Amino acid sequence: MERSWILNKSVYIRWFCIRLGMVLFDIFAVNFAYFIALIIRFYVNFEINEWAVRYIPAFRTFAPWYTAACLVIFGAFKLYNNRWKYAGLNDMNRILLANLATFVVQVAGSVVFVLRMPITYYAIGGVIQLCLIAASRFSYRLFLMERSRVRSLRKGTCIPVMIVGVGETSHLVRRHLERDTENAAHPVCLVDFRGEEFGNMLEGLPVISGVNEIADAIKKYSIECVILADTTMPKDVRTAIRDICTELNVEVQNFAGYFQDARGAVTLRNLMEYTKGEVELVINGKSQQFANGEQAVMSVTGKYVVKSVCAKENRLVVELQKDILVPNDVKEEWVQTYEKQTGEDISFF
Repeated sequence: MERSWILNKSVYIRWFCIRLGMVLFDIFAVNFAYFIALIIRFYVNFEINEWAVRYIPAFRTFAPWYTAACLVIFGAFKLYNNRWKYAGLNDMNRILLANLATFVVQVAGSVVFVLRMPITYYAIGGVIQLCLIAASRFSYRLFLMERSRVRSLRKGTCIPVMIVGVGETSHLVRRHLERDTENAAHPVCLVDFRGEEFGNMLEGLPVISGVNEIADAIKKYSIECVILADTTMPKDVRTAIRDICTELNVEVQNFAGYFQDARGAVTLRNLMEYTKGEVELVINGKSQQFANGEQAVMSVTGKYVVKSVCAKENRLVVELQKDILVPNDVKEEWVQTYEKQTGEDISFF
């Protein structure tokens, strides 16, 4: 009991120190941003322009009130209640909205209660403040990602991976590999099998255009594993890629393998955890749309596994079936398909 209390106290102290540090940095950032904006606007020929004299007292008068308003707004947008090591697009949207709200407070408050400042002062200060607040939240995640990558390279356990696909499914796989710090797989390039992304970069990774370039890319980047990550990929393309990898003795995995449980089934919760945007669930022929994966999971009662996944317009369509034993005829069909694609024999005994 005493040890548990000590551990809880340690966790609370750590939580408090982190939040306190964030608050102190925000107090510095929101004032520093507009102070620098004032300097940039009026610092000419290595001296402060005489026109700035009347703005400096106004800045000092309004700064404490603006600081308090910023802390309240940041708290309302939950910028102190998040695990920033997993920061993503939704968190960035909240940071943008919070800074937009503080920008309105800065403009309206200074005009009404103190003094109207130059337009460039508001614009430059708002941009600098946004950059500082966003950097303070995302820097920890970037640090962890880079540390994990460096450690993998030092240990020699980094496995170069090629991801076939440049759409939403490919993004899910890349994000999964990025979050799993214990995973040695490291994406080094992407493949657009349609040949539409010639010479482009996507999230810092080079994009290989066309199936015909895969063999050369495997040799160039020393690829050890190829992940098929596009649900719309035609069967003949999958077969061609598997043939290339077999010839070069490179492992091939399907993206669904990253979401499977111990029995090899893809559960709805596992898939929805890596899904962003709108989701449409199809259960017994009846479909229902949701704003995101979390709402989709909450709406399903009982236990289901994913039967099929496809993209439709701007949403992900997921067909579900009850989590029961698969009938023998379906199992036999799956075995025949697998053996035909891989050339391997499968036994259930």
